Amino acid sequence: MRKLNFILVLVFLFVSCGSTKVENVQPVEDKQQSKKSVPAWLSDAGRLKKFPQSNFISQLGTGETPEQAMTKSVELISQFVSSNVQTRAETSFSSAQNGNSLQESLRVSTDTQVSSDNNLYAVKYTTPYYMEEDELYYVVGYIDKKECASVLERKLDKIQSDVLTSTKSAEEATEDFYALLFYSEVLKKQNEFFGIYDFYKLVSDSEKYFPTQKCFLNAKEKLLPLKKSTVITLNVEDDFNSIVYSSIYDCLVASGFTVAKTGCKYLAKAVAKVAFRKTPSGVVESYPTCQINIFDDTGDAIYSVSSECSKVAAFDEATTKNKAYKALGKKIKEDFTKSLF
Repeated sequence: MRKLNFILVLVFLFVSCGSTKVENVQPVEDKQQSKKSVPAWLSDAGRLKKFPQSNFISQLGTGETPEQAMTKSVELISQFVSSNVQTRAETSFSSAQNGNSLQESLRVSTDTQVSSDNNLYAVKYTTPYYMEEDELYYVVGYIDKKECASVLERKLDKIQSDVLTSTKSAEEATEDFYALLFYSEVLKKQNEFFGIYDFYKLVSDSEKYFPTQKCFLNAKEKLLPLKKSTVITLNVEDDFNSIVYSSIYDCLVASGFTVAKTGCKYLAKAVAKVAFRKTPSGVVESYPTCQINIFDDTGDAIYSVSSECSKVAAFDEATTKNKAYKALGKKIKEDFTKSLF
């Protein structure tokens, strides 16, 4: 099972303020008022009473300014999420199934962090409170689990819809290669799905997304046998020292395909283009490219990927050519490996 490494990015919106700024916060700075109106949430017991764990994720933050206190509360929420969310780097399911529930066998790794890069879930805040004795502001950042689950479900519903559609298309495909394409689309959604789902399970007990997880497992099980049964002939135009051929061949074999010289249903055709231009200073430049297409037995192109290298240069054409093809071979491996299923 290929290990999926990824970092789950969770985001906060300043919902109570209406933006990421805190201009509307009105901290209590009057000495007498601060003594008379100490908020109950200032203590752990008071905070948990106001924000019970069954309904909220909350953390108390402090800082010399309201902004610093809010930022600190988000950092503490991030630490809480990191220690409680099991980010699924590899997921499999046992064959045991009862009703709509599945027994999960999980191997997990990597961290989860809260940042302000994306719009994944909302953090709200109490009005910052100024403690004159400490000369610090206090604020509770909190996540409403029900509200958060609703936000995440809209994202998960879209992914689940795409996954189920691709799975159905793969199952109905009359050609193995088309089935490969659809199953690969399913697995491309896996990282995105679990990046949201792992946090979703922290705020919801719903099991509505088990069908999606079953699709991921099914796609993994189907993909390798389909690849092994897919035999491809490889043809390369304008190669040099078989660099382009070897790069594509290695990618296909490493991905699980069988490559043969004749009698194949599919043809992978690559066209390398390495042109040269001599500058007034005598430097020979090249911008090598390669277009790879896979055709079925009717001659229709069913898959394509292209590679383009940045400038390669030397003081003579032979050296430039050698450098250009080596650079192209390396770029093909990077691009083709990423695009293969």
